[in-house]
Amino acid sequence: MVVFSYAMFYERFRNLISKWQNSSLEQVHFISSASSDDHSDYVSSNRPVSNDIKLHGAVLNGALILYSYTLMLIVMTYNCYLIAAVILGAIVGHFYFNDSLSNNSGSLACH
Repeated sequence: MVVFSYAMFYERFRNLISKWQNSSLEQVHFISSASSDDHSDYVSSNRPVSNDIKLHGAVLNGALILYSYTLMLIVMTYNCYLIAAVILGAIVGHFYFNDSLSNNSGSLACH
């Protein structure tokens, strides 16, 4: 049950990171379009992202990698019950915590 919950909340954590990244990009886009006269989009504005946002993103990425590696190690025990708990937890977590049909938060790889 613990492994199932751990895998389920991994999906929640991925979802929260994806939402944080989208909101951070929207804030940077809003700032860059408000400060320019021609209302160019973020990609063409060459406005650097603040170090604070980059630091938060790096820490969240590291935490997500740590989380996924622990799930990988659980699967690598080759215990069928633990593997099933990880897979079912990921399925249930994706069902409950995914807001859209697209998978914007990354691949199914370990990181």
